[in-house]
Amino acid sequence: MTKKRTAIIFSRQPASFIKKLIQILRRREYEVPLVVSCPGPGYILAGEASASMGHNVGAIMDEIDNPPAVLCITKMSQVEKIYEALDPDLALAFAFSYQITSRLLSHRAPFVNMHPTRLPYGRGPHPYYWISLHPDLYPPSEHAVTWQYMSKEYDQGRIILQKAAPLLVNQPDCVQMLDVSKEAFIDSADEVFQLIEDGFQGTEQSELVKNGDKMHSEALEYMKFPSDEQRTITSNMSIEEVQNLHRSVQHPFSALFRYNGELYYVIRVTPVTQEEVGSLATRLPDADSGNGDTTNGAQKRVGSNLLQTFRDGTLSMAIRKV
Repeated sequence: MTKKRTAIIFSRQPASFIKKLIQILRRREYEVPLVVSCPGPGYILAGEASASMGHNVGAIMDEIDNPPAVLCITKMSQVEKIYEALDPDLALAFAFSYQITSRLLSHRAPFVNMHPTRLPYGRGPHPYYWISLHPDLYPPSEHAVTWQYMSKEYDQGRIILQKAAPLLVNQPDCVQMLDVSKEAFIDSADEVFQLIEDGFQGTEQSELVKNGDKMHSEALEYMKFPSDEQRTITSNMSIEEVQNLHRSVQHPFSALFRYNGELYYVIRVTPVTQEEVGSLATRLPDADSGNGDTTNGAQKRVGSNLLQTFRDGTLSMAIRKV
């Protein structure tokens, strides 16, 4: 009896995406013995997608027929020996929080990464932030996803296939980009697996940079995680700037705000009128005046919310101390 090929998936995406990927692999006669997951940065603060890793593990078990084992790790060394013992024929990674180690990359199986930008543009661990805030560097209409063979040089592996996935809004948020990107990955998976099975070695990224490309050279730079300073909301911003920043970093991070000299995560922002500001401040007994830095605009604490005046209006911000 011919031994079936095996594939291992590294991802912290919801069970619905994992299920579709496994269905395609099984149709191509791969067994999937293991899915490797992890909490991810900011997972305590994130919403439904990643706040409950345990819930997602349960969903994988409940929604997938003959489900794979699920291993949740907090560092890559926890999976290395298991990976080598399973000796897969293929490994896939998408939206996984930890960098794949050289030990795993040196295994015989091709390690394929699903990167949600048109590489070599948008290299880095969290491109959504940059795409959302810099549509001049990453035109949403030019958005595409990339399947690449992983290499020891981060996000510089040979390209297997790229799939156009245009975004329909000028400043998309992380969830919108993820949804469009996941759909593009599922739509192109069969073609990619066939190329891998045919022995296609991929295309060097340098060959994909076109003269006169609409994207700026800055878009080729490695995009690191946004710093605390880049994530911090300040009172001299406009309402639109605050909402754009919050939307851009809410998964898997959170925007930050300094109140009473201390740093807080911003969980949610909601525009409020001056009438609503007055109503909230008088209706709730625990409302109190903020005693923070006077350069940071008028503030009023209302329960777990902060009423904050910005350049052109007021927002109610749900906050949590860092």
